[in-house]
Amino acid sequence: MKTILVACAFFIGSAPSGEAVAQQDSLPPNAEAAIGAATSFSVGYGVWLWEKKCRKLPAAESAAFDAAVTGQMQRFSGMLDLQMFNAILGAGQDTAKDTATTPPCEDPDALDFAMFGVEMVKDSGEQLATIPLDYHLAIAN
Repeated sequence: MKTILVACAFFIGSAPSGEAVAQQDSLPPNAEAAIGAATSFSVGYGVWLWEKKCRKLPAAESAAFDAAVTGQMQRFSGMLDLQMFNAILGAGQDTAKDTATTPPCEDPDALDFAMFGVEMVKDSGEQLATIPLDYHLAIAN
């Protein structure tokens, strides 16, 4: 398995999708896609956790969302070092708990929020599809 070390600060939510603070002039191949996918996934994962509580999506869409999140979580667990993987999940959990960023379940825009999460996970999946299966990204301290 190829391991690529990236000297970067990984702050989900503080850097736009696909961007990371790096100590190098350029990122190694696929690092930008991996970081972008991880950032999109963390937001989508947070909305997915919220959706599990609020259940706004139709059954078929909810099942597809579950499958996408589960599949990507497995991919990320093998692709990222544990520190980075835990940061992604933690940021998603924080998003799901943050009442300032998540609508109440009874809000008229709650379905739109759930669909936003679906789109974020789709975006993450599209970026993951561009990365070789043996790719590994780690944080170098």
